[in-house]
Amino acid sequence: MQWFNILKARLVALLRRESVLHDIDAELRSHVEIATEENIRRGLSPNEARALALKSFGNLSRQRELD
Repeated sequence: MQWFNILKARLVALLRRESVLHDIDAELRSHVEIATEENIRRGLSPNEARALALKSFGNLSRQRELD
């Protein structure tokens, strides 16, 4: 039965690709913002904090291109 759930999830992802990609993008942005806020609390400037947060998630633009 697990294979059915996996197949169903993949079919939904295929049919709703743009929506799924939008959801993933929103989730990544949220994680970057949280990491940025944590870095600011640690004493970094906002620009440094964001740059470090982005670096910790790797090249997000490149990851999106691979999808």
